[in-house]
Amino acid sequence: MNAPQPAFNLMDPAFVRDPYPAYAMLRARAPVWKSPMGVWVLTRYDDIAKLLKDQRFVHDFDGAISDPRNRGALREEPVYKQLGRSMLLRDPPDHTRLRGLVAKAFTARRVEEMRPQIEKIVARGDVIVNGEENQTTKSDELVYDVAAQKVTVTGNVVINSDEDQTTTSDWAIYDVAGRKAVVGGNVILSQGENVLKGDRLHINLATGESRFENTGTTPDGSRRIRALLLPKDEDGIPGRGKKKKDAAQSP
Repeated sequence: MNAPQPAFNLMDPAFVRDPYPAYAMLRARAPVWKSPMGVWVLTRYDDIAKLLKDQRFVHDFDGAISDPRNRGALREEPVYKQLGRSMLLRDPPDHTRLRGLVAKAFTARRVEEMRPQIEKIVARGDVIVNGEENQTTKSDELVYDVAAQKVTVTGNVVINSDEDQTTTSDWAIYDVAGRKAVVGGNVILSQGENVLKGDRLHINLATGESRFENTGTTPDGSRRIRALLLPKDEDGIPGRGKKKKDAAQSP
């Protein structure tokens, strides 16, 4: 007796947000799975590799062979129609002809030249990123260096948290692996009635502690750094403990 096929909604927001648990379940329980749309899904590498090399199989994206009845109104959707024109979903001889046209753009040398761009994710415009503990960062540009695990945001940076704390600056760099951040360039931190200004704000995302630095010169011309520390209170809120700030000055 065949085991019942697993069922889940491919359009479920939870699946779209994190599909990997579902993929793992399919690999374990149904490595060859027929979706409710009538499309067969393979999830194991060896099976996929063999299928791609087997000339007996075709894409049949339009459903002419499998079951066009299951496509229904989906076939009239603009996205579905656009995907149907993709080289990746066409069968020979169309696929062979289209692949020949683009082959020169994907030589080993050309792909290697694209490595710096591939290893960085760049977003421009009104960029909004939701971070830890309900923190939101807005900026004009975001660059995510995948290899270095660092995120750089620039231009009209605004960092908000749910503890009525707002920080504005010219730029910010997040160390994803180290869970640290440096905010710099005309930094203004507002929390309730307290307003602090300086050149850089160092944040330990793991502990929530912040170190605010303001560089300048003393009357005699020597350089100094004024640092303000905002430790968390007993409830874990930065800057609201009994000791609100510690000022340190060095020549």
